[in-house]
Amino acid sequence: MRRHSAMRAWAAAGLLLACGCGRPPDGAAVVRGGLLGALPRESMGLLVVEVKALRVPEPGVPWMQEMARIAEEGPFREIKERFGMDAFKDLDRIGLAIVPQADNKVAYGIIAEGAFDEEKMRQALAGQEIVTMIEVEGRPDFSVTVLQGGDVAVGPRSVLEVIRANAARRGSGLDDNRALLDLLAKVQPTCQVWGAVDFRTLATLTQEFARTQGKGESNLTPPQIRSLKALAFEGRIGKTVEYRLIGLADAEDHAKTLAEAARGLIALGRMGASREGGAMWLELLDGISIEQSGTTVNLR
Repeated sequence: MRRHSAMRAWAAAGLLLACGCGRPPDGAAVVRGGLLGALPRESMGLLVVEVKALRVPEPGVPWMQEMARIAEEGPFREIKERFGMDAFKDLDRIGLAIVPQADNKVAYGIIAEGAFDEEKMRQALAGQEIVTMIEVEGRPDFSVTVLQGGDVAVGPRSVLEVIRANAARRGSGLDDNRALLDLLAKVQPTCQVWGAVDFRTLATLTQEFARTQGKGESNLTPPQIRSLKALAFEGRIGKTVEYRLIGLADAEDHAKTLAEAARGLIALGRMGASREGGAMWLELLDGISIEQSGTTVNLR
């Protein structure tokens, strides 16, 4: 635990140096300064949940009850049974990366950061570096590994092997993905949820996969959406939700078109809500603002 605390202190110092003493860190600085940077370099998206900040809201909030239920079902029940829930009581942050694979398929990698007891976490793996807990033919396996300091990574074994290698050789993983880092620099890790998606690469991969499955070319995506290159996002969650989307278009006129299309959808939503008397829906729509500057569209 003492060694783990020292690592946390050095990571915090690195964030301060990376961001300047007077400026709060952005999402890119968190990735460069912590283990999230060990996620695969080719990742097309990153979703980060600041679990420590999520403990602040009252436990009666419905979405928190839903998160607790998810931990009792599916593959994550295997994690609970192997490590015990007490092992994760000091969980601080979860990062989920979208990772492209061969044959236009997509996998994932998850890193859980916290003040964990490294020795006990490694004991749970019985001396193995990577343990595969669920393996179903035709689907990615569900495996787990413990990284230096006690942090845990979950995902297919092939992804975990990359994460372990990147953790031992910093600057070769997501911390070297300039496209995503530039997007993550637009969001604040003081939010409880934040991240970014290389939208165009993900859309291309999805279309290629549809083609290989004999479904032909997808014509369902409106032209306005095809001009969207990437998205960054951040959100604060409690009894109310505040969210911000930052869209990056491939040209300024396309950004204007995206903003106009979004405003049009909101106007249509208001018309429907007025006819049906949906006061709550109207309140939600009234709380949305859309701004466009250059190739960037901001939706709050």
